[in-house]
Amino acid sequence: MSRPLNVGTSATSATRSTVISQLGMSIGEFKEHIRNQIATSTAQSVAQLGESVLEDLNQLVHLILQQDFSLAVEEKLAAIFPTLYKLYVAADVPRNMRTRRFINKGGLVISPDHCVNTIKDAKRVYCFIKGLHQQIVYMARDGHPVRIAYPACGPFAPFVLPLLAYYSAIRDSPTCTFTFIDIQPGAVHALKFLLTTMGMSRFVEDTVCVDALEYTPTQPFDIVVLEAMQHGFSREAHLQLAMRFARHLTPDGVLLPKKIIVGASLVNAQTEFVDQWHSETGNRFLHAQPTSARAQRLFLGQLLALDIEQIRRWNKATDYAGDEPIPCGKITLPTLPASQRPYTLIIHSTVSVCDGLDIAEYESGITHPLPDPQVCIDYQPNSPEPGDFIAHSGDVLQFYYCHVGIPGFLPVKVITSESGCESGVAS
Repeated sequence: MSRPLNVGTSATSATRSTVISQLGMSIGEFKEHIRNQIATSTAQSVAQLGESVLEDLNQLVHLILQQDFSLAVEEKLAAIFPTLYKLYVAADVPRNMRTRRFINKGGLVISPDHCVNTIKDAKRVYCFIKGLHQQIVYMARDGHPVRIAYPACGPFAPFVLPLLAYYSAIRDSPTCTFTFIDIQPGAVHALKFLLTTMGMSRFVEDTVCVDALEYTPTQPFDIVVLEAMQHGFSREAHLQLAMRFARHLTPDGVLLPKKIIVGASLVNAQTEFVDQWHSETGNRFLHAQPTSARAQRLFLGQLLALDIEQIRRWNKATDYAGDEPIPCGKITLPTLPASQRPYTLIIHSTVSVCDGLDIAEYESGITHPLPDPQVCIDYQPNSPEPGDFIAHSGDVLQFYYCHVGIPGFLPVKVITSESGCESGVAS
């Protein structure tokens, strides 16, 4: 009995030979022909994805520029993301480069796979795109070519890529060029692929894979777009990057966001992070924090107001040129009602990209308040751990910003001597 595999193979071989004979090809040429067909089909698919994303991003920016922030912006971003992510996959970044995350001198460097999600943070994307466009148009009003830097841009450069899609589609786009900088090779590889696929290369002055804290441009920039922080103004290298790139701005140059305000409060954690959301209606990105929960907070004070003037003052002060923690706000703990203890310390922030374009608390991932459970006020933890900070009503706390390693705020108890001199002692 003959074996089906041999029969099938012979029949297939005969059919293939007939086809090859009719085409006038050798077997090797036929294989190359098939490979070329596959490559062409893949290239067409990628090109179609690029065209689709380009059009979607253009529509997104039209929506952003024509109206105030609304649920429509969030819905549009959610609809765009799957197609944009397909392009990211098509960039064929090796897995080890996509998932790599590490800590360097400036702070946490998150992976490209994690960075791609930033573009889904609707209020953040809305404010940065609208603010950046307004700033570019203002600076380019007399025909001046505007140079923009985007350090820590990630694989999607989410505050610029949509704007370039919009500029690509209009005749009178402002004269501007962009320099993209990222420490992650996978992010740079993917971004170059996206920019080329969508035909945006004419707007690109450079795309550089380097630690932005070590980058030095050949000439100053008019605008620096920078957002390298997590909630509570923590973990990433925003402050160090801002201090470095402030040195590389033109005299009238602008750093976006223009201002970041950070404060400290004491809250009941159950009310702040659980109960208030159970009773909330609607989308959490479109509503301010409920008044009832805010009324229960004990606001301690402002820790930091970061703008270009403050950054330049620090740059001129040799005391802050190194790795030492920077002293920020000083607060006095109020007397806490025993019935409402324990309180949790939270660090909260608002980000003002431009005038009138503010990201309030809870409106973005970067403005969610950050609790510090290791700060224990008027109580002793049941299970003490290294790093616990014990304080009491009436204590004066000096907050320092540690900007090396894992950035964040560190409270230190201020001890006043009989002579009236103050010293900081961590408890």
